[in-house]
Amino acid sequence: MTAWDDPFETSVSKCGLDHLPVVLESQKPLDFVIIMLGTNDLKSHMNHSATTIAHAVAALVDVDAGTSHSSPEVLMICPAAVSEGNCPFWHLFDGAPEKSREMPTAYREMAEDRGVASRIRPWVGRRCVWKNQLERW
Repeated sequence: MTAWDDPFETSVSKCGLDHLPVVLESQKPLDFVIIMLGTNDLKSHMNHSATTIAHAVAALVDVDAGTSHSSPEVLMICPAAVSEGNCPFWHLFDGAPEKSREMPTAYREMAEDRGVASRIRPWVGRRCVWKNQLERW
């Protein structure tokens, strides 16, 4: 999860906003951080739009940017679109395929707003990558 806990999974917090600062602090110094979250936020009971999910991922970028005076480069990766199919837990993701197809545009806007995007490049499985001027990729 990005910025929220799942109300149906109460045994453990999976909120990225709670855990990311601890992980970043414990791994200092960092040169590069990759953030690829958002698919589980598409669960129908979470009721989030693609834009809301992208805002939550951007909040994680903001956490990362505030960890030190020399912030690491950040790569935001938009999860692959959810496809319809026969899955034992498909009922949890009702409406997800449509919303997931809106996520690349929303992620791009948030990445550009945070200054972590300079171009789009294709990624395996139709994922989209926004990178912060990293030509080695």
